[in-house]
Amino acid sequence: MDRVARRRVWVLFIGISLLTSVAAQFNYYLNPYITQTNYDKLRAAGQFIQERGWTEPILVALDEPGVFLWSLDRSYLGAMVGQLYSYYGKLQELYFLAPPLNESSYRWAPDSELVTATTNIAELTKRFGSDLAAVRSRPVVFLAPESYSRAISEQFAARYEIAFGVFVIPPGALSDSELNGWRLFSASDYTWKSGGSIQRSNWSLAPQILEFNETMRGAASFAVAYRFFNTLSSPFTIRVRLMDLPRNSSLNLTTAPVHVFVDDVLSIVHAYNASGPMWITGQSGILPPGQHIVQITAGAPGSAVSVALDSVEVSPKTG
Repeated sequence: MDRVARRRVWVLFIGISLLTSVAAQFNYYLNPYITQTNYDKLRAAGQFIQERGWTEPILVALDEPGVFLWSLDRSYLGAMVGQLYSYYGKLQELYFLAPPLNESSYRWAPDSELVTATTNIAELTKRFGSDLAAVRSRPVVFLAPESYSRAISEQFAARYEIAFGVFVIPPGALSDSELNGWRLFSASDYTWKSGGSIQRSNWSLAPQILEFNETMRGAASFAVAYRFFNTLSSPFTIRVRLMDLPRNSSLNLTTAPVHVFVDDVLSIVHAYNASGPMWITGQSGILPPGQHIVQITAGAPGSAVSVALDSVEVSPKTG
């Protein structure tokens, strides 16, 4: 075999190898199938619903790979239970028929996620209108992590795990107080942030923390936003768990305090005192039913900015 022929064979071999490698990496998304584990979980959920005679379940998906697989999951589950609906978004937000986020707020495939969320909510509102009670009277299904890979921050979710990673919430199971009380993981449940990185820690309650550090320039700022919904017209207690850092940076700059706002109204100001992990607490005014925003900020001219956020909790004030 001459040199030219050998070169052609070698190029062909490399090309085939590359294609094989790419296909192996992306096969999960390019082929219309789900894994056996995913299928078994759907069957478990479907059988659970069938045995109880429940109708019109709602399948919830979020993040990667759920944005790519929700329609396949829905097809397989629908073959067992009949008519069902889908919601792409945070689990607790389904119960308020929360609208899609802005495209820039999604993280995996923003354009696809926005289209999916918009399509799903349109179908739900066509069926239920704005009747939240009707939505809450349907069983809700999600699979972790196959189609719902977001860290599950909802405190009520764990008791509805019927098998490993298979969650079925019965019709009407959740009370108003449960649905109006929120736990939001700082690293995963934000709707927008100005910067920072997701880190693991040995002190957080959440799987990861949201961290931001700028101690050199003394001119940085940080902001992150979380949304929640309520049906109860009430004042709300706001709690933020964070690492209480040293008051001064290594360059002897004062570390800027943390400010927490609810719907642009200041609720908490926290100046650091090197106390370690702790909760800081504030209160909102009376919030009407609907969507609300918790925003956490830090930054002041000539100050260092260091933030390490674990969780945000919002609950109706009692007593």
